Amino acid sequence: MTGIKRRDWLRQTSLAAAAFGTIPLAGFRELEKSTNNRTKDDSVVRLLFNENPYGPSKNVLDRIDQVKARSHRYATFYEYDFLKLKSLIASQEGVEPENIALGHGSIQPLIWTAILYGGQGKEMLVPEPAFDVVGTYARKMGTTVKPVRVDANYRINLKAIEAQVTSSTDLVVLINPLNPTATSVPTEDLKAFCNNVSKTCPVCIDEAYVHYLGEDWPKRSMAQLIKDNPNIIVTRTFSKIFGMAGQRMGFIMGSKEFIQRIESDFMMGFPGNMPNSIGVAAAMAALEDRDFLNQSRARNGEMRQFVYNELNRIGWEYAASDANFVYFNTGDFAKFKSKMNANKILIAGGWPAMKDWGRVTIGNEKELETFFRVLKQ
Repeated sequence: MTGIKRRDWLRQTSLAAAAFGTIPLAGFRELEKSTNNRTKDDSVVRLLFNENPYGPSKNVLDRIDQVKARSHRYATFYEYDFLKLKSLIASQEGVEPENIALGHGSIQPLIWTAILYGGQGKEMLVPEPAFDVVGTYARKMGTTVKPVRVDANYRINLKAIEAQVTSSTDLVVLINPLNPTATSVPTEDLKAFCNNVSKTCPVCIDEAYVHYLGEDWPKRSMAQLIKDNPNIIVTRTFSKIFGMAGQRMGFIMGSKEFIQRIESDFMMGFPGNMPNSIGVAAAMAALEDRDFLNQSRARNGEMRQFVYNELNRIGWEYAASDANFVYFNTGDFAKFKSKMNANKILIAGGWPAMKDWGRVTIGNEKELETFFRVLKQ
């Protein structure tokens, strides 16, 4: 392997897997093999991917029905094309279309960011624990990725991260709200951090769950800094509150120069690199449907309180959530996960920094009732 010894690559790959937490499906797939039976999807309680159990909206489904016959065409030259989607995003975010690049979910743009700022001799700072796509991929490239432990409230420790920023730091990566702890940091503190640190290096903020912060989420997004700060990068996805995980739609925002570099290095102007045509049309419908966002946020809040009540009842420690999942102390995650898998319940957890903590998606009432029934057995 060029530039990286095979032994080092294997070590970095194992660290990368650890950064994502215990591989969510591994134990369940082993269970399937042992029973020699492929489990039907509708019999599985999916509480590991932080999907919206209520989505997508009816408007999105209607839009998909309208355009699905165009699946043989690239996403251009129609009323719902990628340029119009970028314009719609720009109008809602207070930026220009040239500040936006579309991607397959937010993971692809985050990987692009890792490639641009990572590599041998490069250095990044990331929170810990974290579902950190940039740092995870960057490690595979030989990047020195320095994790910084969350604070006593399981929030990103901004002061500790800023204290470690030096002239050798190539990128700081944040996730707000943080996955897996589901905590967020105060908006003014985050703005001050971004403005200060970006004088030294770029700051990338993964905002996959920002819409769960409340109806005022636009005021809490760091997208507001992009217009005046060329060192701020923000990623978003349609996979969470919009209920479109299967469509694989997302985007990245940054300076016009940064986006030009993204499009030049990774898209090359070829139609095959455009997002899928159905996903583009569906994403436009999703952005226009504010009622669905508000309804999803409200229902999530109701079921989040249900999760709190049940965890309080059994006396288990958890972090206060600002997202659509809850992080809690299982006491022994490996044992807990095995029990859940045996009952066809899929959860995540086992991040090395908090190895006995698990993450459960705030599913619908039936899913969560099943989860707690098994938990109490």
